[in-house]
Amino acid sequence: YTIPIADWKSLTIAIQELDLESLSQLKAPTEKRLFDGAAIANLKITKQGETYESHSFDHGYPPAETEKIVNKMLSFVK
Repeated sequence: YTIPIADWKSLTIAIQELDLESLSQLKAPTEKRLFDGAAIANLKITKQGETYESHSFDHGYPPAETEKIVNKMLSFVK
């Protein structure tokens, strides 16, 4: 899949605005995944050889801090 340059730039800016060190500490806004009410999702970003990963969250309901990134990425596959 080829990502348009404008979308790639938008995604890159959103990632730069995120504090990657705090990614693993963000709380999910909902907990439906705990009882099969929603699919489990997580966000993993690798930057300059360092990998940052979020806790799991309900698919479609990412932490507010990562919402722009997750929604942009999901838009690529819709």
